[in-house]
Amino acid sequence: MAAALLESMQLGKHDNADFLGVSFSSPDLVGHSYGPRSQEIQDMYAHLDASIGGLLNALDRLVGPGQYVLALSADHGVSDIPEQRIKAGRDAGRISASAVLNAGEARAEAQMGREAYLARLNGNEVYFAPGMYDKVKRRPNVLKDIIKAMERQPGVAQVYTADELENAGTSPDAQLRAAALSYVPGRSGDLVVSPKPGWMFAGNGTTHGSASADDQRVPILLYGFGIKAGRYDSAATPADIAPTLASLAGVTLPNADGSPLKDALR
Repeated sequence: MAAALLESMQLGKHDNADFLGVSFSSPDLVGHSYGPRSQEIQDMYAHLDASIGGLLNALDRLVGPGQYVLALSADHGVSDIPEQRIKAGRDAGRISASAVLNAGEARAEAQMGREAYLARLNGNEVYFAPGMYDKVKRRPNVLKDIIKAMERQPGVAQVYTADELENAGTSPDAQLRAAALSYVPGRSGDLVVSPKPGWMFAGNGTTHGSASADDQRVPILLYGFGIKAGRYDSAATPADIAPTLASLAGVTLPNADGSPLKDALR
């Protein structure tokens, strides 16, 4: 389909830069179900390699070798399936969402009386019932006890409050900073649970969403016009791709999250 779009829309033949974005979504579906070390994902990547090769051939034919720039990355990594990590003698497991909620609820009820305090756990975010977070916050020792009870559950590394996360985007604490960068005031949970490496809330297969290296590390590959061949080990994120492509195209992005990857540019 991408090759057909190149041809039908005459991409690369206009006076200004053209942009084509392609999502290869099947590896995500297979990876979640079978894990990153499975035969199934190896087969999927073999087919993906052939698909990308066909697209590059089409670009060479329709646009011309060296006349385009290609960027390839991913939106996240993924952890091994916990049961496989356990078999290999590594710490891992599946966190029980109900156990985390029940532990916090029990501490709240023990100190403030029987009432519905915690409403749900969505992903790794805990939402209090309406008005209850503010009520509990007025008794800081109670909130601390709720958090400690949650942190005692298997697989839980840390529990952060919304107040801790709101202005922690530049914190030197890597775990806190990672949680803060995903925090959206008014939408995110009142508490955010940070799992230990190898642990997850998913009931089967594998998932992502933690601050572990498995989840955070993704490839960034640049190829073609204006790119200097080599391997560059300086810190980078997928957010740097858009400013890098914009720099090559002579476009300014004043509010970009990332920065141009100048080491890789000629």
